[in-house]
Amino acid sequence: MKLTLNHQNERGFIPVIIIGVILFGLIALFIYGTNEDPKTFNKANISVDQLKNDVIDTTDPDLSIPITTNKPEDTYTYKVAAYANGNQLTVIQRDPMGKPNTYDIIPGSYMRNGVNDLKIEVRVDLIGDDDPLVATKQFKLNLIATKAPVIKIKDAAFVNDIWQVNDYKTGTFKLSVDTAPDDSKNSSASSLNLDDTPIQSGSKRGAFEYEIKSIKDGGNTFIITAKNDFGETITTLAINKLSKAEQDANATYANTLIEAQAACAQYAEINLTVKDVNVSYDQSSIRKRNPDGTFLVKANIADSNGLLGKQKSLGIMECTTDSTGTRVVNFTHY
Repeated sequence: MKLTLNHQNERGFIPVIIIGVILFGLIALFIYGTNEDPKTFNKANISVDQLKNDVIDTTDPDLSIPITTNKPEDTYTYKVAAYANGNQLTVIQRDPMGKPNTYDIIPGSYMRNGVNDLKIEVRVDLIGDDDPLVATKQFKLNLIATKAPVIKIKDAAFVNDIWQVNDYKTGTFKLSVDTAPDDSKNSSASSLNLDDTPIQSGSKRGAFEYEIKSIKDGGNTFIITAKNDFGETITTLAINKLSKAEQDANATYANTLIEAQAACAQYAEINLTVKDVNVSYDQSSIRKRNPDGTFLVKANIADSNGLLGKQKSLGIMECTTDSTGTRVVNFTHY
């Protein structure tokens, strides 16, 4: 009986040993790999249409660049990527069924005015592995301007031949400049300077963005220069920043105007025996502080006729309050 038990244990132990050997072999294979050499691929060729001396000169900002590679070896296919100034571009396979090795490179908005650095990479498209690189090609694309750039500044007004920002309240200003002329898609700026500081271009061709810091109280003046290979445009940006005291005074002034309007509306309701007067303004209306410190409100007034009723015009009121805006000192209705 004892021998039979030992024999059964030995038979049960053998499969365990076999499974352990297999697992050990798989782990070793995973860690150390095999001695099989990785597959090598022949280098591919890249032919770029329109290329002369490694440069493409164009005035077309919507240019597409046709390229051709040699036929992929065996049953593998190629995967093509393209970059302009470090940004990945759109690549369209022109005829996957008829000519699978022809492509169009679309620089789009990544093409800047002036010289652009382009790079094309061709890889063998494998499943579940790193795709081997079999060809690269680098060249220049020069977008030629046909007129000088313009300068249009967001959140600023062009007055008296300069760009102005008045009554500004914070210590920084986000400068956003568009340099593309309305009638020339290829003539935006290739460079933009704020005084002597070069400004980086934005995501859109001809757009530049920069945060101006340390805006001081009072007047701040900057010279902006936009250039392309056709010419340059220079303008001035003037930012007038209000001091804390001026901002507080403006806030007080605005609040007093609101109080003056409310006081005049209440006075009209009493004098015209109207329950609820609506006040509205047009081009002839006036809301201001008089030289003597009183406030003048000249506006259209109407009877609201309740929540659901159609309001009825009551004409125009011309009302003056005291310097606090709370007491009416003169009221005329016509």
